[in-house]
Amino acid sequence: MNTPETFWLFPALLWCAGLLLLALALWPCTARLFAGLPDRGASLALPGGVFVYLLAAQLLWRTRLLTLHPAWMGLLVLALGTLGWTRFPPAPLLPDRKALRPALLVFTLAFFFWAGVRAAAPGIHHTEQPMNLMWMRAAMTAHTPPIPDAWFGGAPATYYAEGHQMLAFLAHLFGTPAGLAYNLGQVTLFALTCTLAYAAGTHLLPDDPRPARTGILAVSLLFISNPAGALHALGRDLPHAWWWNSTRILRDGDTELITEFPFFSFWLGDNHAHLIGLPVLLLSFIAALQLYQKRPAGFADGFFTALPAGLALIWSLCVNPWQAPTALALPLLALLLHPSRTPPNRAVLAGLLTPLLLISPLTESTPFQGIALNTFGLRPPLDLLKHFGFFLPGLLLRPRKHPLLFAILLLALAMLLTPEIVYARDAFGTRMNTVFKVYYQVWLLLALLAAAGLTHLTRHSSLVIRHSSFVTRHSSLVTRHSSLVTRHSSFVIRHSSLVILLGLLYPLRLALPAWNRAPRTLHAAAVLPADQRELIDIADRLIQPGDRILEAPGTAYDPHTSLLGTWTAGHTLLGWTGHQAQWRPGAPHPDILPLFSADPGTLLNTHNIRWILIGPAERALTTPEWRRRIESQSHTPVQNATYQLHQLRRLEDTLPAEARVEDSIADIL
Repeated sequence: MNTPETFWLFPALLWCAGLLLLALALWPCTARLFAGLPDRGASLALPGGVFVYLLAAQLLWRTRLLTLHPAWMGLLVLALGTLGWTRFPPAPLLPDRKALRPALLVFTLAFFFWAGVRAAAPGIHHTEQPMNLMWMRAAMTAHTPPIPDAWFGGAPATYYAEGHQMLAFLAHLFGTPAGLAYNLGQVTLFALTCTLAYAAGTHLLPDDPRPARTGILAVSLLFISNPAGALHALGRDLPHAWWWNSTRILRDGDTELITEFPFFSFWLGDNHAHLIGLPVLLLSFIAALQLYQKRPAGFADGFFTALPAGLALIWSLCVNPWQAPTALALPLLALLLHPSRTPPNRAVLAGLLTPLLLISPLTESTPFQGIALNTFGLRPPLDLLKHFGFFLPGLLLRPRKHPLLFAILLLALAMLLTPEIVYARDAFGTRMNTVFKVYYQVWLLLALLAAAGLTHLTRHSSLVIRHSSFVTRHSSLVTRHSSLVTRHSSFVIRHSSLVILLGLLYPLRLALPAWNRAPRTLHAAAVLPADQRELIDIADRLIQPGDRILEAPGTAYDPHTSLLGTWTAGHTLLGWTGHQAQWRPGAPHPDILPLFSADPGTLLNTHNIRWILIGPAERALTTPEWRRRIESQSHTPVQNATYQLHQLRRLEDTLPAEARVEDSIADIL
């Protein structure tokens, strides 16, 4: 049996090197899309290359022109790079080194820092990690749309899974197995988020003499904890999961509301849609800044200036529909408040609207069940301070000085008010999901705005201090006032630094000890129990895309159920039943319990089942006689103390075919 890679640094180095080559190959495309920024896209060179590749891959996949294979993915990058370098080479040819170097440093440090953190906890065995692996694995085998639900017999997905397809496309490009790509994909998301937050920070204030400082502020504020998390981190002898309580600080009666923040999501390790959507929302923010700061000259210039905002909007609709209204509002505010005070021309409108032509429904239904009025009561302002309090010192933005940022602040406040009025109705019957998904976006907006505000305050305070010392020499009356202003300015600077340091206690107390913790691997399969690992290793090589699998119905949050539907290219008939109820409200679930007593011929010919797993859950549903009957009419490539994997024989199966299966198993072993 193959042994998963246990040396975490080597696969991380290969993946990071591949991303750097991707950025270099697609730099002309990035430079063309972000030519309206002061650095002409240099700070976005690496995330831009990743986004261009993923967008092109998804477009070709949607139109059935792309086959999911590393060779075809590599040819796609080669074609895009050749087209970019020959048709619209950037001028200057290479990115501005002054802007590129710090952004590249941020990406590299973030990538390897988080790779080290994930290497200490690579397993996919808690909360909804198996669910996210299932969607990524299903996307890796979806050669044509739609993405199949591997926990519902391969029916079209009704969960927004195209964010997981981003990770699947990267896995195919680098030829990475799913168990390794899951963790390296999250490491990439972390590095992209840091880099995009840094790039957004450097472009917040056009007259900023030290944009790198604002960029670092933006990254720091995005990844701090809420005040409750900082208080928890100050405690001694903390329990194992002390970090969880910081995201359950708000309640509607007996219902805990989810108030995640980005660092918690990355630490938890669930590659959820809201986490995958973070870089896309940051891209939308940067695209809005470009729309606001650029005055296009000519049709092509206007089209490409607006195109990133349109692409970010359509991508948000696919990856995480909750953030699509925000991705729409940001460029609209930029256009309404544009310094030219003129309506957008045809080129800008074309750039914004053209990506909408790419919309095509890929799901049969949706978990969304309409809008309901809030009947849970109004949220006390103190509750908001518990979650967003650390951002307050930086939110003193002046509407005349920073009209777009002030408008985005008003947008964030309006988003906070939205769950107090209405919420999205879903299977839970509460506003838990609405508060969660809306507050998550508000966190990102307030982090960027607070970075701009703190930079403005410190710059203003420094000017006041210098001006006060000048005035002091000319008036004894003003001297007293000047000293008060000086002390107040110094207090603002010290208080802002203290807030950031307090907010960083939570992430640092979690992340730093992880570097000294075993095991050190990025392959999730390396930490599976030996019997389970043997099963998955062999099954993943034998089960073909779309093969139907009979295993016991999955139990929500139990990583030992729905194993083959999660780890292989096949489709189990019914995975985690609770989650299927969320994704398909009102839809009947297949009754698979009678199948555990059905004749093998009926399973094969009527239900097209090719594989049967017998593990602890399946033994509880079956009789020894049925299991013996199945064993007598199937090949058994896996048989250990815990699991048996049976491949049902077709009537046309011959001995050479059986020998080929046995030879294949021998090769694996």
